Amino acid sequence: MEETTDPFLDTHTNVQELVTVGVPEAQAEILVRQYARSIAMNSATKADIAIIHASLDEFRLETKAHIEKSRQETNAHLKTLQQETKTDIATLHADIDKARLETTSAIETLRQETKADIAALHADVDKVRLETTSAIETLRQETKADIAALRADVDKVRLETTSAIETLRQETKVDIETLRQETRADIAALHADIDKVRLETQANIEKAKSDTIKWVAGSYVAAVVSLAGIMLAAVRLLSQG
Repeated sequence: MEETTDPFLDTHTNVQELVTVGVPEAQAEILVRQYARSIAMNSATKADIAIIHASLDEFRLETKAHIEKSRQETNAHLKTLQQETKTDIATLHADIDKARLETTSAIETLRQETKADIAALHADVDKVRLETTSAIETLRQETKADIAALRADVDKVRLETTSAIETLRQETKVDIETLRQETRADIAALHADIDKVRLETQANIEKAKSDTIKWVAGSYVAAVVSLAGIMLAAVRLLSQG
């Protein structure tokens, strides 16, 4: 907004004053602009200017009164809200205290019940411990008796096994010696059979060798005779030709 140099009207100052008392800036500028326009056109008199100033002062006072009324109403609402908030806070504190007392009572009841349950549990544990100890002792005694009986059985079986092993060892020695003697006789008989077979084989080889020589000699003679016949026949054929 353009500012005027009229000593009777400082537009910027007037706009700021109107805004300060709660007049919207746009409305204040319109009012001051209209006022400045009337002065610029020399269409207003000092009386008009006084009336305008009076109107502005009246509007300023009304605006201040409206602002003061709004402030008082706001303070009243704030006081009412403050009282209501205090009442709500007091009620909330009372509810919290009540809940704290109820919670404390419930916790104490639970603590007592828990103590009783723990005591009963300890009693049961002690009972089970005694029963378990007795059962373990009984089992230990029975186990000792079973182990002693088992050890006696093992010793008995060991003696019987040792005796049986010794008997078997003696019998085995006798059987081995008998087998050794029988094996020696069988080996001697086998050697005799081998020698007999060897002699028979040598005789058969000599006979086969003699027969082979005879056969080879006969075959050679037959071949010579056949060759001589073939040569004689050939000579005859050549003589005829």
